[in-house]
Amino acid sequence: MERSLTLTALALVLFALPAAALAGTPGERHDASERRGGSGHGRDGDGYDDRGHDDRGRDHDDHGRGHDGYDHDGGAGEPRDANGRHVAHPGSGPHRPVTPPPPPYRHHRRAWRPVPPPPVVVVHEPAPAPRPAFVISRAGDVSLGLSLGSLVSGYQAGPAWGDGGMGLEARYRVTDGFGLALGVGSYGSGTGERITTPLEVSAQFFGFPNGPVNPYAELGLAVTARNWEDTLCGSGCPTYTADDTSLGGHAGLGLEIALGRHAALDLEVGLLGINAAAGAEDRAFSTAFQSGIGLQWYF
Repeated sequence: MERSLTLTALALVLFALPAAALAGTPGERHDASERRGGSGHGRDGDGYDDRGHDDRGRDHDDHGRGHDGYDHDGGAGEPRDANGRHVAHPGSGPHRPVTPPPPPYRHHRRAWRPVPPPPVVVVHEPAPAPRPAFVISRAGDVSLGLSLGSLVSGYQAGPAWGDGGMGLEARYRVTDGFGLALGVGSYGSGTGERITTPLEVSAQFFGFPNGPVNPYAELGLAVTARNWEDTLCGSGCPTYTADDTSLGGHAGLGLEIALGRHAALDLEVGLLGINAAAGAEDRAFSTAFQSGIGLQWYF
């Protein structure tokens, strides 16, 4: 009998506990669940768990700090995530992280600086190489030249005359400064009264043998043939007649101007001795003045 009463009392207690839990407020049901999950310590005589009440107060304060953005206790003991941001306590509702306001926008003034002009690039072209001096060597060369000139002479106590003509000359340059020349010329008057033909052999000495302008002097012998039948002063005057050949001297000065490796301009003046005209009874002068300009071609 006592055993049946005991079992009945236990069954009533088991059914009464859930009913009492359902009859309380939501907060009390939450506290009751927390008391059931705890160890039973911290309850007062009325069965109220003071620890749960303190936790809810702290969570409420944390939630308030999330709204006003100010941490009242300096953040000590606050839960944080891996990035160091605050997180809400369980049961405290959504938590908004505290973010500092953005800094005010400031317009940075740029200091004006004058832009320097681009550098001036001066290209210095190398100075042209000096042209080498004209150096030419004619040692061992043979040349052939053609010249135009005149032969001027006269009579004692009579008129002077001048005949034009042309000549050929061949040269052999033994060295740059020395050469041998052989020339022949023919000079005559316009009426054919005088024909003079000198054949000259000369030694030539060049002053600037390797320069473009080369003065020279010549000295040699000349064989001169005369065929003259000259009326001295018109009708009624005596006629001078000469048909002879004589050996005389020859001397002159010349200037050779190089026009390249092969060509050269040749200027020459000199004296020609005509020994056949010498004598007391011969009225012709024994010396004639000779000049000419020609072109030499060196082979």
